[in-house]
Amino acid sequence: MHRAVALSLAAVALLGACAPSQRRLLAARHYPEALAGVDEGALDGGAVLGAIARDLEVGVHMQAVTADMLREQLPGAPAGFADLALVRVIHDSHAIPLPDYQVSFGLLAGAQPLPPVDTSIAALARRAGEALPEPEVVQHEGTTDVRLVVRTRRPLLEVFARVLVNVATVGLVHPIIPIVRNEGRPAYTEVRPLTPEDYARVSPAAESLLRWITPTSCTGLGERCERRLLWARDVSAPLTLLVVVHVGGYRDPALIYRIPLPPAGLDEGLHTIFGKRVRRVDELTRAAGLRPQVSYLLPDPRFGADNTMTPESRGRLCREIQGTRRRPGLLERAELRFTLELGRNEPDGEKRALQLRLALLACGISPAHIELAEPDGELGLALRVRHAVDP
Repeated sequence: MHRAVALSLAAVALLGACAPSQRRLLAARHYPEALAGVDEGALDGGAVLGAIARDLEVGVHMQAVTADMLREQLPGAPAGFADLALVRVIHDSHAIPLPDYQVSFGLLAGAQPLPPVDTSIAALARRAGEALPEPEVVQHEGTTDVRLVVRTRRPLLEVFARVLVNVATVGLVHPIIPIVRNEGRPAYTEVRPLTPEDYARVSPAAESLLRWITPTSCTGLGERCERRLLWARDVSAPLTLLVVVHVGGYRDPALIYRIPLPPAGLDEGLHTIFGKRVRRVDELTRAAGLRPQVSYLLPDPRFGADNTMTPESRGRLCREIQGTRRRPGLLERAELRFTLELGRNEPDGEKRALQLRLALLACGISPAHIELAEPDGELGLALRVRHAVDP
């Protein structure tokens, strides 16, 4: 018995020793495997994303098209877009293997995200003073194809019997014992969907602008990606460019870069920062006295039947925050923030979020570093952590 237990423990230890360590994965740049370990809670998400940030070197160039130039480029030269800037963005795709790599760009006015511009075809057409095409409605007439109902090998006798039964019942049983059946097609109305050609014919300026700002796929290694964004041009609050590199799938881990723009308007601010060449976003962030941030999920918290965290889950969370002798905790990370993300499929989400907040406080997190996010997506309650990239 004791010998069997000893052999089992030895086997477990051997398997654990065979698993690649975090240091080995990062040294060999096996980032997809390292990110999978972060999802499982086996690896340090901050260390993995920090290594990716130091290795990624995202290059970006941004330029705002002037209002006059935008107007000249649109069919009919409409004047309804003078308050908007068409921003041309060129950035590098990833040169290292990463799963589901995407880069998004946004603006912060002060500390708040700038409200997005309505880029629906209807909103763009209103700005351009254009009408929208009407869907084509086609009326299809019905057809008649009357046939005798015959189901036996003696058609004349069968039809005669059906006629007698219907005459005797004054036609009341005709739905059950029909004499004839119409196999024609009833009349119907078809609404044909609008095509891009329809919009180009009736709303040419709106269709052109929508086509320009529609993002294209750029997922290959080492690609040069290009896209166009539509942003508000005149904003009084100080502007900060937000560049987010997403890796993974839903609720993905991310690298966050903030680049303050000079107080000279969007056009001049982007020109001052980028000029005529591609710049590395991490260098621009650090030149502004800031540090890139990482954002990732901690392992899902576990709850009992009474919606309180299980002792094991609470202990694991405190070890993650406070650290151990072998692994530093999150409290040592700069600019530490926690976000409780409520999922839509969480019937007791608010109760569990409260319990999770109490656990964070008990583990040593300041109330000012905890925030609650609105329900997003179909997953349950999740705990996201953000902090600055380690030097």
